[in-house]
Amino acid sequence: MEVKPGGSLVMERREQILGAVETLNYRATVGDVATRSGLELTTVQQELNSLAQDGDGHLQVSNTGEIVYAFEADVRDRLLRKDRNARLKALLKKAWQVAFYLVRISFGILLVLSLLLIAIGIYVVLSSRDGDSGGEGESRGGGGGMPGFFWGNFFYIFYWPPYGYYEERRLKDPNDMGFLESVYSFLFGDGNPNADLESRRWRTVAGLIQANRGVVVAEQLAPYLEAARVDSEDFVLPALVKYDGVPEVSEQGEIVYRFPQLQVQAEERRPAAPLPGFLQEKRWQFSKAPGGKLVLAGALGVANFVGAWFLYFLLQSTNLPPDLGFFAALAPVLVVYGTLFLLVPAVRAAVISWLNRGVESRNRSRSGFSRHLREANAELRRKLAFAQNFAGQKVLGKEDIIYTTEQSTLEQRDYELDDPRFRSLEDPRTER
Repeated sequence: MEVKPGGSLVMERREQILGAVETLNYRATVGDVATRSGLELTTVQQELNSLAQDGDGHLQVSNTGEIVYAFEADVRDRLLRKDRNARLKALLKKAWQVAFYLVRISFGILLVLSLLLIAIGIYVVLSSRDGDSGGEGESRGGGGGMPGFFWGNFFYIFYWPPYGYYEERRLKDPNDMGFLESVYSFLFGDGNPNADLESRRWRTVAGLIQANRGVVVAEQLAPYLEAARVDSEDFVLPALVKYDGVPEVSEQGEIVYRFPQLQVQAEERRPAAPLPGFLQEKRWQFSKAPGGKLVLAGALGVANFVGAWFLYFLLQSTNLPPDLGFFAALAPVLVVYGTLFLLVPAVRAAVISWLNRGVESRNRSRSGFSRHLREANAELRRKLAFAQNFAGQKVLGKEDIIYTTEQSTLEQRDYELDDPRFRSLEDPRTER
């Protein structure tokens, strides 16, 4: 199977567009889908055309030339039937989920295995040393003291009441993280909490524009865009490019931004949820693992670190028989693993602290712009009033449709195909 470059990105965009179409009741304009998906208008236009082709969609043309994309409710099933690789992709996705789960729990298994090897190594070394220093009775006495005590207490940690408590809780709550996964979380965390930030940003911006009937001022966009400033409106340019905006200038030199494509809807819709006052980034978390399991993972990491170094130094002062040389070779590996097990989360904690300072700074900045908008002065109120001169919203109802691709031309004589409005759409050279 040939894999095209950027294939995963294409699939992600297709899924975003399809999800937006489904939430819009399978009938939408380019502006509708751009608002719900947060993607650029040009991208939405291309993807909708592709989706209409692959999913047996229809194009509906209004009497003023706007396009509405209409799909059947089973469009997703149609796409799956047409995509010969859909089943394989679904299997690969499930296989990846299983593989990633195995990778996550492997770190917990390695920790337990390391602790077992350390315990066995210490027992063997101490037994060998006792055997060399005295008779049989003394050897038995030495072997029955420290090693027996160590083994008993080592395995006791796996039956520690809090651990059993959380295991029982995990069975009741499937979303609770297991101990082995908690070890991975302790080491590497749980991913970027703001991975969807750009998607959230542009969905909010498009929703804001539609809520203001297609026209906004820079101060309204500032709480949601990066690099916003009070002395320049250059930060608005990404929104203009993404949603095909047009600047309009008042006699006083004040600029407002109009987005014609977002002023057209297939149906009159209210925002699914209230728009946030500003785009708020989430703070990075060290781990989402339950507290008890996180503490247990850290405690076992410390025990592993101390045990590995203890075994290493113990081996330096002990002459092992040749058949036990395995432990001498393994000890440095255990030391490196034990050290990294504590070093990696320590470095990560410092990085997280630095990242959160940046998150808090950006959130304060956007919150400040939001407060400035709420406490609008006379100049800003005049600017907002000027924007209303360009505000407007057009809803394309089914009564506005004069042509649809789901029927042949001969079947659409009821749409008055001889009307000059339709002729002008067929041939741009036709004079009105």
